[in-house]
Amino acid sequence: MNHRSGIRPFLCGLGALLLALFGQRGLATGGAWDAGLFLLLGAFGFVLIFWHGRSDPLRRLTVRASGEPWAVRVRDAWGVRTGIGLLVVALLLAFNAVQQFHEFEPFAGQAWLWLGVGLLAVLVGALLLDYGLKLTHENLPGSPEFAGRRHEVLASNPLRRFIEVILWLAIILLAAVFFRLWRFADLPFGVWYDEAEHGLQALRILDSAQFRPIFEGAITGPAHYLYLVALSFNWFGVSVQSIRLVSVLFGVLTVFAGYLVGAELFGRRLGLAAAALLAVSSWAVTLSRFGMYSTMSTPLFTLLTAAFLLRGLRTRRLFDFALAGLALGLGLSFYTSFRLFVPAVALFLLYLALYTRFTQRAWPPAAFWLGVAMLVFVAELTVAPLAVYAVKHPEIFWARIEDTFIFANKSEAERWPALWENLRRHLLMFNVFGDPNGRHNLPGNPMLDPVTGTLFVAGVAYALRFILKPTYLFLLAWLLFGLMGGVLSLDFEAPQSLRANATLAVAYLLAVIPLAVLAKAWVQSAGRYFPHALRWPAVALFVGVAALNWHTYFVRQAHDFAVWNAYSTPETLAARLLADLDPHTDAYVTSFFHGHPTIKFVARHAPAYVELDTLDQFPLDFAPDRSALLILNADSRPLYDEAQRLYPNAVFTATTPPIDGPPVLFTVQLSPDDVASIRGVTARYYSNDAWTGEAVLTRIEAQLAADWTQGAPLPSPFSVEWEGVLHAPLAGQYEFFLEAPAAAELLIGERTVLTGTGALAGALPLAEGNHTLRLRAVGAPGRFQLSWRTPTRPVEPIPATHLYHVSWLAHGLLGRYFGNGAWQAPEAFSRIDSRFNRYIHVTPLPRPYTVEWTGKLAAPVAGRYRFGLESIDESALWIDETPVVRAEQPNILSEGEITLTAGLHDIRIRLADRTDHTHINVFWQPPGGERQIIPAEALFPPQESYARVTLPTLDALHQTSSAADAALVAESTLAGAAREVVTGLATPRGVAVGDDGAIYVTESDARRVLVFTPEGQQQQVIDGGADRLVEPGDAVVNGELLFVLDAGAAAVRAFTQQGEATPFATGLDSVFTDRSRGIGAGPDGGVLIANTPNNRIATLDATGAMTTQIVVWPGEDAQPVDVVMGDDGRIFVADGQGHRLIRYAPGGQIERAWPLTPSNTVDSPHLARDAAGRLYITEPEAGRVLLRDAEGEPLGAWDLNTLLGRPVRPVGVAVASDGVIWVVDSAGGALIAVESLP
Repeated sequence: MNHRSGIRPFLCGLGALLLALFGQRGLATGGAWDAGLFLLLGAFGFVLIFWHGRSDPLRRLTVRASGEPWAVRVRDAWGVRTGIGLLVVALLLAFNAVQQFHEFEPFAGQAWLWLGVGLLAVLVGALLLDYGLKLTHENLPGSPEFAGRRHEVLASNPLRRFIEVILWLAIILLAAVFFRLWRFADLPFGVWYDEAEHGLQALRILDSAQFRPIFEGAITGPAHYLYLVALSFNWFGVSVQSIRLVSVLFGVLTVFAGYLVGAELFGRRLGLAAAALLAVSSWAVTLSRFGMYSTMSTPLFTLLTAAFLLRGLRTRRLFDFALAGLALGLGLSFYTSFRLFVPAVALFLLYLALYTRFTQRAWPPAAFWLGVAMLVFVAELTVAPLAVYAVKHPEIFWARIEDTFIFANKSEAERWPALWENLRRHLLMFNVFGDPNGRHNLPGNPMLDPVTGTLFVAGVAYALRFILKPTYLFLLAWLLFGLMGGVLSLDFEAPQSLRANATLAVAYLLAVIPLAVLAKAWVQSAGRYFPHALRWPAVALFVGVAALNWHTYFVRQAHDFAVWNAYSTPETLAARLLADLDPHTDAYVTSFFHGHPTIKFVARHAPAYVELDTLDQFPLDFAPDRSALLILNADSRPLYDEAQRLYPNAVFTATTPPIDGPPVLFTVQLSPDDVASIRGVTARYYSNDAWTGEAVLTRIEAQLAADWTQGAPLPSPFSVEWEGVLHAPLAGQYEFFLEAPAAAELLIGERTVLTGTGALAGALPLAEGNHTLRLRAVGAPGRFQLSWRTPTRPVEPIPATHLYHVSWLAHGLLGRYFGNGAWQAPEAFSRIDSRFNRYIHVTPLPRPYTVEWTGKLAAPVAGRYRFGLESIDESALWIDETPVVRAEQPNILSEGEITLTAGLHDIRIRLADRTDHTHINVFWQPPGGERQIIPAEALFPPQESYARVTLPTLDALHQTSSAADAALVAESTLAGAAREVVTGLATPRGVAVGDDGAIYVTESDARRVLVFTPEGQQQQVIDGGADRLVEPGDAVVNGELLFVLDAGAAAVRAFTQQGEATPFATGLDSVFTDRSRGIGAGPDGGVLIANTPNNRIATLDATGAMTTQIVVWPGEDAQPVDVVMGDDGRIFVADGQGHRLIRYAPGGQIERAWPLTPSNTVDSPHLARDAAGRLYITEPEAGRVLLRDAEGEPLGAWDLNTLLGRPVRPVGVAVASDGVIWVVDSAGGALIAVESLP
């Protein structure tokens, strides 16, 4: 029956969707939960308007016709017998292929041929069985054009209508191609690790006719995608674009498959709607331009399986079921996320059978079960190779799933809260907060655009209304099971749209449901008079959706640093430099890039390079007479800065992104002259034989050899002293041999090794690294030469590559490395180490091992010195054998102080390496100076005598700090006045200012918040009452409430400004507050939490409910320590791990970053803003308060150490309405008022 109704339901339904869209727009721009309420009200209002079953736009699945017998009749016996025979042949061929796979993989090339022939035989057999069996019944619904799509308005000319659909489909497919190929050469910019590995393995397939893998451990996935990449290489050449073309193909086919499913569900015209949404989806476009087997394979094969399954259920053709089985098997042969689609299919078929049994009081006929059997049979044949591999190599096949499983490395108590939180995040990723990974999405942006997101929520609500109908149950099960790919994986990555990509296709199918409902409502009302009136509004709608998604991908994502940097961009830049390397240049590449697939793929034809370990230091063993190119990642900045000091005439490049962002790659181009400029030793010639008086000739000499037989540089008597640095390439016993025509003396480390006349020999053990060298000789006719024998080479003159005249290269400490965890002898080796901001990327010994560094520390002036240690495992520091500081907590800076006299002092440092991510940072703060890594110039390795040591000055040590650190203190000093308003506080770390001028100070050690007047008079104590505060850290006033972040209790507490506790965020997962260090005022009375341990900023609304999250620095272990929001919605975050200030767009995308002085994450930088939008940033270790404009650009700094005449450690900061800057000094226990002066 064709029901007729008025236009009111259509208009009301449209209004409900507009209300939902209003709410969705609010959510997408970071609005509070009231926006979500509008979205839900609109969605469920839409359902209420179209509650009646006659509004249902989906075709009804009819599995059994009225009066239909259960059995299947034979129409052509020959077709049946031949078809069954082909199925048997296919089974035999598959069995043979399986045997070969099991025995010979990955070299079973012929097995693939047998399997392919077997699958072809199955498809032909299915066609013959369709011909030989009568599978339909006359009482089934009629033709697909009418009964199968009973809600469509048919045109008077079916051919014209068909051509129209084909033309629109062609336009949509062209749009899909355009979205996937526009700026294909540069978006995305880099070559991601896994993409490069896919390329390398595809090259292996091309290079070896025998190598035909089933599963490749290097990509932790099936090899089917690799064969397509190899084919693309053959056709289009070897490049990352050729890899990505396979994903482009899958993405375009996904659009076509979306049309097929949409046509089966809603009819051809609404099938076009599904295809159009998929064609322009920024989610689908992102994955379609990303060359991995895991990106678009699951959306494609879920849609193909659903399309042929639904078609098979409608037509009862075994060939359709066979195609569904083929698509199901192929889906299982690509990404693991597809496996979660299988239970959705099984549930659908089982429920469909039960639904038929209880609604028609009969089980589905044999034709249904034959179709299901055909689907299962073909799927099993298709996936057989992978099943063989899984049985044969389970440890490889299941490794990735085991590694990424959410319960991995979690205690029983942690598992279920993590699972629930993962589920919540993934449910919200479509509309609220999307995938934070820049490779998968614009970080944090909802996965669906506002229009599609609105339709999706309404579609889900409508499907829930009719969940008892098999097709709706199937769509919802598809969505839920598809989400499990992300829900059951690592929680710190959540939401993970790639592992949940089985939901991509069904999300857009659900989004079509409201459009189909409205189209049907129009047909039943005004559509009787204006049947084509919705055509151009629909086109306009999809053009608008296309524009939204275009802007997301080609504007916002294209200009987002996190996206630009997410595709192994530094490695790609390095690889391109290597690929274009001049043949006369040697490359030296940071170990962070060594062996990286991107380097291997992009620079596969480049000559071999030298790996630079993170512990390497100058001088490096550059080949003479050749240029050198140093390629360093951002974490290797100290080596880059050191090169600038050594080679001032070299070419230095800090590569920054084409958009705002920090440098990602450093390069140093050294010419042969640059390389030679620091080699050789300083020779000083004296016009006497006693090395006294002023040298009459000073020059750099390349080697310690001379022939004075025919002539000498000076007339006799004369003497010469060579002085420089000797580089020992490895630790061990060294022998020295000297030919001297007169008296001579060799000193290494001021220890006499040789002395006398004639042929001399001596030996001593040397640590790897740089040692001071002095060689003195009296001039006389004859040959003079110093030779050595190293632990690995025969006797030879000391090469020029091991002699240097830059004296500071010999600074550092002697490190003794022990192959045990207790610093017990014997030592494995020894080395002179000069840098003590050490990240150990490649461990020098198997873990556990320990290191002890010893030597002398130069104290340039007398006074109180502060030392700090920060490491993963334990470390300790002694001065003159007095314990000064010990670090036992990972990534936490520990500090201690000691009074030193001017001069040299014994220093000893110990480090244990027992776990991973090994590093140690050793800081000092001299009297009147700033905290910095101990400079090498202040360190001297053990030597026989220090009589020739000249103490460095404080100014000289400051000048040797890195360029990056120098940039931190370059801001102009602002005029101001500072006064201590309150003293004697117990470790204050947070401060807030109320609207009435009251000052709230958190005392972490006293477990309370004190309230003061601006004059310093205490008014109140807030300790939480019965629910006592544990470790109050930061505080903020927003509206009428004071919010206190209690890091010890893992809670956000809310109080009235009179001190009364009020419930807030009681249901918030403690993972967002435990050890979090910063809190800021959020929109509409809510707060922002700097979730320090989890690299996130969490936004809570006024009720304490979570609304959005921002990943602070995707791909890195950032530690946010404070956060503030500007009037324009921009967010500023202080990162205590990366030591930087980061600015985010209102949507959560990184816009800019500035360096900050390093500090720990407890006494960490904090942020505040004034009424004009200007930012105030504390630098605890520098004793400063920085002033920035509303964009984050520097305006200057107040030096509190100078203003107060004592060391200050400013942590918390707040700005009152009168412009007074309130700061708490955690070390001095003071509340300080700072006022700017003109």
